[in-house]
Amino acid sequence: MERLRILHLEDNIYDAELVHTTLLKDRLDPVITRVDKRDDFERILSQEQFDLILCDYNLPSFDGLSALSIARQMAAETPLIFVSGTIGEERAIDSLKNGATDYVLKDNLQRLPSAVRRALQEQEERVKHRKAELELQLAETRYRTIFESSGTAMAVIEEEDMMLSLVNSNFAKLFGYSKEEIQNKMKWTEFAHQDDLPRMKEYHVLRRTSSGSAPREYEFRLRHKSGALRHVHMTIEMVPETKTSIASLIDITERKQAEEQLRQQAALLDIDPNAIMVRDMDDRIIFWNKGAEKLYEWTKEEMIGKRWSEIQYRDMKEEYAAAMKTVLERSEWHGEWTHKTKSGKEIIVDCFWKLVKDEKGNPSAIYLVKTDITEKKKIQAQYLRVQRMESIGTLASGIAHDLNNALGPVFLGIHFLRNTVTDEKGQRTLHLIEASTKRAADMVKQVLLFARGGDGGETTLQIRHVINEIESIIRDTFPKSIEISTNIPKGLALVKGDATQIHQVMMNLCVNARDAMPEGGALTITAENVSLDGQTAAFLEGATSGDYVVIRIQDTGVGMSEEVKERIFEPFFTTKAVGKGTGLGLSTSLGIIKSHRGFMNVESEQGKGTRIDIYFPAVSTPQTEEGTEKREEFPQGHGETVLVVDDESSIREISRATLESYGYQALLAADGVEGVALFAKHMKDIDAVVCDINMPHLDGTAMLHAVRKMKPSVAVLVMSGVPLGAVQGKLAEDVKPFFLQKPFSVEVFLTTLDKALKSALKTWTRTPLMEE
Repeated sequence: MERLRILHLEDNIYDAELVHTTLLKDRLDPVITRVDKRDDFERILSQEQFDLILCDYNLPSFDGLSALSIARQMAAETPLIFVSGTIGEERAIDSLKNGATDYVLKDNLQRLPSAVRRALQEQEERVKHRKAELELQLAETRYRTIFESSGTAMAVIEEEDMMLSLVNSNFAKLFGYSKEEIQNKMKWTEFAHQDDLPRMKEYHVLRRTSSGSAPREYEFRLRHKSGALRHVHMTIEMVPETKTSIASLIDITERKQAEEQLRQQAALLDIDPNAIMVRDMDDRIIFWNKGAEKLYEWTKEEMIGKRWSEIQYRDMKEEYAAAMKTVLERSEWHGEWTHKTKSGKEIIVDCFWKLVKDEKGNPSAIYLVKTDITEKKKIQAQYLRVQRMESIGTLASGIAHDLNNALGPVFLGIHFLRNTVTDEKGQRTLHLIEASTKRAADMVKQVLLFARGGDGGETTLQIRHVINEIESIIRDTFPKSIEISTNIPKGLALVKGDATQIHQVMMNLCVNARDAMPEGGALTITAENVSLDGQTAAFLEGATSGDYVVIRIQDTGVGMSEEVKERIFEPFFTTKAVGKGTGLGLSTSLGIIKSHRGFMNVESEQGKGTRIDIYFPAVSTPQTEEGTEKREEFPQGHGETVLVVDDESSIREISRATLESYGYQALLAADGVEGVALFAKHMKDIDAVVCDINMPHLDGTAMLHAVRKMKPSVAVLVMSGVPLGAVQGKLAEDVKPFFLQKPFSVEVFLTTLDKALKSALKTWTRTPLMEE
C-alpha cells in the first residue's frame, strides 16, 4: 500500500514536526514535503502530485488564501486543509468558500487526523463520482453517436403516451420532418396508417403489461409528411427498468412495391393459358402458373421445389443436356418435346426457354413457356394427309387417263374379234379378256373416286351399285384371312345422295372392320328396306319415323368397350397406334350421314365384334325391276362422216374400224390443231366430231369451240380418261350428255354417237335460219 503523500506549506519547523508526530500517533504514516516560500510551493506542485496539502494561514511573505488560489489552479483535485494558530471565523468561512477542505487550529491538533481522513474520503468519493459522470457522459456520447450514425431510422418511444422523445436524422428523413418537429412533439400513432393503428395500439398494450407476448418485429404502413405511405420493417425493444422503447425501422417500400408488382405479374401469368414456369439453376421449380396446372395436372404446391428434369427428362438426358447447353450459350432455346401429364397422358408441347440473369450478369433462373400443340399436330397431320390424298388424286387422274386410253382399244377390239373368232375356246378367251378389262376399268374408276374425293353431286341412286363397288375393292385389297360376304335383296328402294360421299363412308367403316380383325374373321355387308314407326324411332338416336334403306356392316373383330363407344365420334379420338389413324374417320362419316338426313346406330361388345347400321331415307320413286329392260340393238350409220381426234393412235384406229363397220365414214386427226384444220377442209361433209379432252398443242375444249363456231349443227362427242366430274367445268351444257369415259364398249360408243347426231339434227331443225 502506498504511503500518504503530503505537501506542507509551513515556515515554522517545530510546528511542522508537531503535525508529523500527530499524524504518526494516529497510525497515519505520511511522506511530508515541507516548503515555506511561494516559489518553492509553485515549483513542487508543477513537478509532483500529492494526496493532501496542509497550509499555514499566516506566512511572512505569503498568505494562506494566495496559496489556496495557487493550489486550486495547479492541483484542483487535491484537498487542502488550513493548519494555523489563529484564523478567525470570517476568514475560515472565506477559505472554505474558496475551495479549502477544512481548517484545524494548531492548539487543537488532535482533530487533524480525523480531518485528514475525512478529506481523503471526500476526495475519493469525488473522484469516483467524477469518473462515473465521465463514463456516463462517454456512454451517452457513444450512444448518441451510434443512434445518430445508424444506417436505419431509429426512435425512442415513451410507452406512457407513445411520444417520440428522440429520433435520429434517418428517421426524420424517412418521414420528411426535421428532428425538432418530431422530438417530444409528435406521437408514434400520428404516423400510423388507419388500418394498422389498432394493431399498433394492441402491441403497445402488450409491451406495457410486460407480458412478453408482444412481437419484437413486425411491419407497418407509416405516413410520410407528404401523405405518401412508407412500408417499414420495425424491430422494437423495451429498455430495462424503464417505460421506454427503442425502435429501429428499415424502409421496405420498394421491396413491397416489387412484391406487389411480382404478384400482379404472377396474376397475369396465371391468366395466360400457356404453361409458364421458372426454374432455378439447380433445376428446381420456383414458379408454376395456373396454365401449367391445367396442362400437366400437377398443382403448384406439388411442383414447387421439384426437379423438372427428374419428372420429364429421365429418358431424354442427352436431348435435355443439349437444350441446356444452348440456353446457356445463346440465352434462349426453342423446340418441341413430348411430355407426360400426371395421369400419364402424352402431350406435345412447344417449348421456349429464356435465361434470366441477375444484376451482375450471372445466370439466376430459366423462364419457360410451354404451349400444348397436340391438337395442332393432329390437324397438321390430317392436313398433310389431305394434301397427300390430293396429290394421289392428281396422280391417279393422270394414270387413269393413260390406263383408260390403253384399255379403250381393247374394249372396242374385243367386239371385232368376236366376229372373227368362232370356236368356243376362243370365245371363252375373249370373254375372259373382256371381264378382266372391265375389272381393270372398274378398279381405275374406284381409285379415282376414292383418291380424288370428288363430289358427284346429290342424285337418286341405287345402293346396290355402291355396295358392289365396295365389295370389288375390298376383295382385291383386304387380307385373304377376312371372309367377305354381301346380301342385297332385289327391290331395294332408291336413296337420294352423293355417291362419292356414301362410298367414302362405307369404305371407312370397312377399313375399320378390317383393322379390328388383325388375325382374320368375317365381314358381312347387307342392305334392306325398313319402315320405322314413332315408337321404334324414339329408341334410335337421330331417327324419325319413315321409310329407310339400312346398310349393315358387321365384323367379328375385337369389339369396343362402353367407354370407347361413348367417344368414337369425337374428332381426333382413336384407339389406333400413332400413324395408323387420325381419329377423324367416324366423325366425318357421321357428318356425311347426317347431311343425307340419315343416322347411324352402333352395337359392339368386347371380344364379340361390331355392327354398324347406316340409315338413309328411302326415295318414293318407281323403279324398273333389274334385268327386265330390253337390250337395244347397236345403232347403224347411214354414211355419216365422223371426225375422230385423239393423240393415241390406237384409239384413232380402233374408232375408225368400229365406225366403218357400222355404216359410218371416218376422218382421223392426232391433235386439236390437226383436227381444226381437217374440219375446216371437210366442214360440209363432217356430221360429228369425236374428240379427246386432253391433247397436246390444242386441247379438246378449244378445238370444239372452234369447230362449233364454224358449223354449229355438228354433233359433238367428248372422250376422256377421267370421269365427267373432273372435266365438266370445261364443257358446254349441251355437250355433257354426250360424254364417253374411256374405256367404253362398242355399244356405248355407237349408242352415244347416235344420240348426239339425233340431238344435233333436232337443234338444227328448230333453227333453220342459222348459217353454217
